[in-house]
Amino acid sequence: MLQVWTLLPGDIKEEMENIHILGFSDLQDVWAWKSSVDGEYSAVKGYRWLCNKSDNLLDEVSWSWVWRIKCHEKIKFLIWLVLHNAVPTNDFRFRRGMVSSPNCARCGAGFESVLHCLRDCSLSTELWLRFGFENQDLMCMDVWSWIRNMVDSDRCQKFLAVLWWVWRWRNMEF
Repeated sequence: MLQVWTLLPGDIKEEMENIHILGFSDLQDVWAWKSSVDGEYSAVKGYRWLCNKSDNLLDEVSWSWVWRIKCHEKIKFLIWLVLHNAVPTNDFRFRRGMVSSPNCARCGAGFESVLHCLRDCSLSTELWLRFGFENQDLMCMDVWSWIRNMVDSDRCQKFLAVLWWVWRWRNMEF
């Protein structure tokens, strides 16, 4: 095996040897919000961050239909988070340095995006199919079209219940 050597002057070598590099045992873990100067999170800072991250397309959309859905407020809020791609999936948390892998912990088949978590994960799909939703109801639409079409359908309440329980079930596993 070929090794590459660089000769350093003695004084530089000595300086390098005297540099103390903090090891993991020297550091304490702390929670820090990257989008804040002081590292502190608040609901106001989180909301401002979400508003600044929204796509131009979403800025032009009326959200009133979400808040008019006849369901519990927590389900409306989940839908709002889903449509803003702000559900704390592994992919979402990985991009913020909160977890070590963006992969789905349930199936391991790919990144746990919003759609993967709620619809495309094999375990989620199995639940949708058990409640009578066909593959064509699930797999052929983007998240916006999927939710809007299902909310406007005669199966709205069933869809919302399954959506909520898929999310709850996913969270119970952690």
